[in-house]
Amino acid sequence: MFSRVWNNKVFGRILWIVVAVFSLPAFVYAASYVLLSGEFMGLGDGNGRISFIENGSVDNITVHDANLGVNVITAGERIHLGDGNLLIEGGGETAVKIKRDIIIANGYSGDSPFPMFQIGRVITAGDGDPELRFLYSDDITPERAVFELDRKGIVASVKTDRGSHFEGFITLTDTQPVFRLNSYPAMRLEMGSGSSTPVDVAIQRETTNTLSFLANEVEEVRVNPNGLEISDGCIKLDTNTGVPPANDCDSADEVGRMKVDTSNPFLYVCTASGWKKTILGTVDQYLPVVQTP
Repeated sequence: MFSRVWNNKVFGRILWIVVAVFSLPAFVYAASYVLLSGEFMGLGDGNGRISFIENGSVDNITVHDANLGVNVITAGERIHLGDGNLLIEGGGETAVKIKRDIIIANGYSGDSPFPMFQIGRVITAGDGDPELRFLYSDDITPERAVFELDRKGIVASVKTDRGSHFEGFITLTDTQPVFRLNSYPAMRLEMGSGSSTPVDVAIQRETTNTLSFLANEVEEVRVNPNGLEISDGCIKLDTNTGVPPANDCDSADEVGRMKVDTSNPFLYVCTASGWKKTILGTVDQYLPVVQTP
């Protein structure tokens, strides 16, 4: 018989779990658990299992072969949660920590003795929103973030060394997130319909200060310190009938605009003093400049 010393169901269950996990004498804690109405307790049931069951199947806690199960009859892992959520709550920074007790040697970043990743650590991000962080550390590497996201869904792969990664961050002068792709020595951003369909367009960085635009794996445009290079195809300029509107060429950032007259062989170029018109002549003919009225 079990005496009703403490009318505390949770405390009693914890003590029974200690019995199973640490193989302590059962009689030491037998008096601490109180059976409540509609509740059943089994000791030594099913090859060493200790189980606490309410109403037959609800809120079932079992300990079997050092595996703890909640709402499952037979726990398949050290902690096995069935039909429920895992809540980690606290006023400080809490996390799920995963550590492997081996030394992973000769990696790109060096040796990783007893590496550990943390999932969690909710903090306040640079723009004031809550942010979830994934962190890495080992016995010689201090803890640092490797992946972050916040409530807006913005993600960042935080990497301080070479290698393919992407970043999202807040600058000191702009409250909006900045997104960038980093890779060394080459990087490629592909865009297509997905699945097994071949990529139709891509942006590629092959060398320093050079950006290429590809269509169907063929380079069409290249941007480098020498300017803009067209590998194949034509440049199509904006069109206009007659003289372009004056307000389309009235500021310094609009200088360099070009428009083609759709009715006459005229090319209009925006200069610091407004639109200038060039008459398009025949092949190999110099193009005289004509001042617009």
